[in-house]
Amino acid sequence: MIDTISDLLSNDEVEIYETIKDAENRYYKIFNFDFNKREPPIDLFIHILCLEECGVVYDKDECIELRKNRIYYIRKKSVEHLLKENSIKII
Repeated sequence: MIDTISDLLSNDEVEIYETIKDAENRYYKIFNFDFNKREPPIDLFIHILCLEECGVVYDKDECIELRKNRIYYIRKKSVEHLLKENSIKII
């Protein structure tokens, strides 16, 4: 803990903080994932080639018109339905 903050806490508060921090660290170790990262993992994004005109896809807060024979870098979740239909392919 930062020295200036710990100086403001009582001994009981420091003990509670350390107990909570220890429990949090044990909980996060269950998962094979770094919860401190602010950016999504790169595998959530894919390069795709449109095999046909697919129309407009909404990706978070933007609209992307997927046109035949064009390449896009997009969130996989936004185009999973098109992958199942074989309208696009991952490159």
